[in-house]
Amino acid sequence: MKEPEDADEKNKTLDLSLKGIEPSMRPDRWLPYSDKEAEKIRKHLKPLKVLADARKTTVADILKQAGLAEGRSCITCRLPAAGRKSG
Repeated sequence: MKEPEDADEKNKTLDLSLKGIEPSMRPDRWLPYSDKEAEKIRKHLKPLKVLADARKTTVADILKQAGLAEGRSCITCRLPAAGRKSG
Protein backbone atom coordinates (compact mmCIF):
# COMPACT_ATOMS: atom_id res chain seq x y z
CA MET A 1 0.00 0.00 0.00
CA LYS A 2 1.13 3.48 -0.79
CA GLU A 3 1.78 5.68 2.24
CA PRO A 4 -0.15 8.98 2.47
CA GLU A 5 1.87 11.88 1.07
CA ASP A 6 0.66 14.50 3.55
CA ALA A 7 -1.69 15.10 6.49
CA ASP A 8 -4.68 15.78 4.20
CA GLU A 9 -4.23 12.50 2.36
CA LYS A 10 -3.74 10.68 5.67
CA ASN A 11 -6.98 12.17 7.03
CA LYS A 12 -8.85 11.27 3.83
CA THR A 13 -7.68 7.66 3.96
CA LEU A 14 -8.56 7.44 7.66
CA ASP A 15 -12.02 8.89 7.01
CA LEU A 16 -12.70 6.40 4.21
CA SER A 17 -11.46 3.53 6.39
CA LEU A 18 -13.79 4.59 9.20
CA LYS A 19 -16.62 4.51 6.66
CA GLY A 20 -15.72 0.90 5.86
CA ILE A 21 -13.72 1.49 2.67
CA GLU A 22 -10.35 -0.05 3.49
CA PRO A 23 -7.18 0.96 1.59
CA SER A 24 -7.04 -2.49 0.00
CA MET A 25 -10.33 -1.64 -1.75
CA ARG A 26 -9.00 1.64 -3.20
CA PRO A 27 -6.81 1.31 -6.30
CA ASP A 28 -5.33 4.78 -5.73
CA ARG A 29 -3.61 3.34 -2.62
CA TRP A 30 -2.08 0.36 -4.45
CA LEU A 31 1.57 0.10 -5.44
CA PRO A 32 2.74 -1.72 -8.55
CA TYR A 33 4.21 -5.18 -7.91
CA SER A 34 7.95 -5.08 -7.44
CA ASP A 35 10.60 -7.30 -5.90
CA LYS A 36 11.19 -4.60 -3.28
CA GLU A 37 7.53 -4.63 -2.17
CA ALA A 38 7.42 -8.44 -2.27
CA GLU A 39 10.47 -8.59 0.01
CA LYS A 40 8.80 -6.23 2.50
CA ILE A 41 5.85 -8.61 2.63
CA ARG A 42 8.04 -11.72 2.92
CA LYS A 43 9.71 -10.26 6.02
CA HIS A 44 6.36 -10.35 7.83
CA LEU A 45 5.29 -13.86 6.82
CA LYS A 46 4.98 -16.48 9.54
CA PRO A 47 4.07 -20.18 9.53
CA LEU A 48 0.34 -20.82 9.49
CA LYS A 49 0.80 -22.63 12.82
CA VAL A 50 1.30 -19.23 14.49
CA LEU A 51 -2.23 -18.22 13.42
CA ALA A 52 -3.62 -21.62 14.40
CA ASP A 53 -2.07 -21.40 17.87
CA ALA A 54 -3.39 -17.86 18.37
CA ARG A 55 -6.90 -19.01 17.45
CA LYS A 56 -6.62 -22.21 19.49
CA THR A 57 -7.24 -24.38 16.45
CA THR A 58 -5.14 -26.49 14.10
CA VAL A 59 -3.53 -25.84 10.76
CA ALA A 60 -5.63 -28.69 9.34
CA ASP A 61 -8.84 -26.95 10.46
CA ILE A 62 -7.77 -23.63 8.90
CA LEU A 63 -6.87 -25.34 5.62
CA LYS A 64 -10.16 -27.24 5.62
CA GLN A 65 -12.12 -24.00 6.16
CA ALA A 66 -10.20 -22.37 3.31
CA GLY A 67 -10.72 -25.37 1.04
CA LEU A 68 -6.99 -26.01 0.72
CA ALA A 69 -5.15 -29.33 0.77
CA GLU A 70 -2.93 -30.34 3.66
CA GLY A 71 0.74 -31.00 3.10
CA ARG A 72 1.41 -27.68 1.42
CA SER A 73 3.76 -25.12 2.90
CA CYS A 74 1.43 -22.44 4.23
CA ILE A 75 2.25 -19.04 5.63
CA THR A 76 0.27 -16.16 7.04
CA CYS A 77 0.80 -12.43 7.27
CA ARG A 78 -0.82 -10.31 9.94
CA LEU A 79 -2.65 -7.42 8.36
CA PRO A 80 -2.04 -3.97 9.85
CA ALA A 81 -5.51 -3.69 11.41
CA ALA A 82 -4.99 -6.95 13.31
CA GLY A 83 -2.36 -5.32 15.51
CA ARG A 84 -4.30 -2.21 16.41
CA LYS A 85 -6.01 -1.83 19.74
CA SER A 86 -9.01 0.35 20.30
CA GLY A 87 -9.20 2.84 23.13
